[in-house]
Amino acid sequence: MTNDELKQAIRELISAHPDLAPTEDGHNVHMERYKTSRGLLLGLEPDLKTKVNLFVQASAITSPKLTDIEQREYFAKDYSTSKPNHNLFGTDSFKLTMDLVRFTPKDVWQAARIIFAIAGEGARK
Repeated sequence: MTNDELKQAIRELISAHPDLAPTEDGHNVHMERYKTSRGLLLGLEPDLKTKVNLFVQASAITSPKLTDIEQREYFAKDYSTSKPNHNLFGTDSFKLTMDLVRFTPKDVWQAARIIFAIAGEGARK
């Protein structure tokens, strides 16, 4: 699967998920920002050529089952030196006071696991 195919598959997973919608801030060229009905945030960095990054607020990740997926933590107190993608932040999006985790999924299944960890499996009762 190419990087562009992975990005497209992730977009399709997100758009089909009943509990994810774009934030009121919407998307920009360098970041697609989504929110769950519970207020949890997901950011997709779409313009990278060799990888796909998904950003989530660190407090939303409670499962140790994602430890096999490449990730990096960004702590709010260190943003001036760690420099996460500034396009995440907005009025209805990620806040400068939130710790973040950036996941770099290698395949659709890893991406789905990240999305499910934030938004649930999408099953309606």
